Amino acid sequence: MKNGFTFIDKPEGLTSHDVVAQVRRLLATKKVGHAGTLDPFATGLLILGVNKATRLLTFLVGLDKSYSATVRLGESRDTDDKEGAITATSSVSHLEEGQIRDVVASFRGQQMQIPSTYSAKKISGQTAYSLARRGESVELAAKQIEIKELSILQISIVDEFIDIGIELTCSSGTYVRALARDIGNVLGVGAHLTKLRRLSVGSFSVNEARNIESLEIHSMKDICSKVMPISDVTADQVQAIRHGKPLQLDVPNGVRALVNADDVIAIIDAVEGKVHYKVVLAE
Repeated sequence: MKNGFTFIDKPEGLTSHDVVAQVRRLLATKKVGHAGTLDPFATGLLILGVNKATRLLTFLVGLDKSYSATVRLGESRDTDDKEGAITATSSVSHLEEGQIRDVVASFRGQQMQIPSTYSAKKISGQTAYSLARRGESVELAAKQIEIKELSILQISIVDEFIDIGIELTCSSGTYVRALARDIGNVLGVGAHLTKLRRLSVGSFSVNEARNIESLEIHSMKDICSKVMPISDVTADQVQAIRHGKPLQLDVPNGVRALVNADDVIAIIDAVEGKVHYKVVLAE
């Protein structure tokens, strides 16, 4: 039974769940999950955990992410992306390049962002998009995010609109669709995303990804070592860990993976030599 992670370059038109379902069938296992949803119209890096690795996905979800995207000024849509219904159009003929660059630059840094109405945020146990599609009122609270890097790749006129090609690195939980919406609102012309591609999650690049048919399984140890410190444990310590026995380790404070040979045994939080188990993987 394979345990590990696989990097998929998600094509446009598939939901993240579609990709998970295909990988489940391909690997003949139900234990497959992903570390962060991509919208159907989006492409790029989707990290999947297989079998025991599904329990480690939580340590990847919170990593920073980078994207390339195209923001179309002059047209608002209810989903804030090209798949939604048009809600308003505005002339962009008065906008100057310097004005556009200044507004885009103003979104660098920490800020409060209201997620897109058609998002996977939960409201009383239901996703915002399911409520919105039923015509119900959706009010989402703003949350703090950080856009660490944001640059304009190009500005071009397309029909009666202006397209801005951007590239950004942001904290987990940032909605690029909401960023497009907010840029359009500040400029007073509305906007939505026409393209979105995830380039990286933490230190993992889309250049490492494959299509579903030719996927490759990466070991849990290899992936954990790029996310957190790792420490080797002995066979006797492995048995103690798997029985939940107290363990003393001479390691710095913080979260780390405990490994034996190539097997990840547990994820712990070390505090002054004492081990607090966060995840213990069965034999």
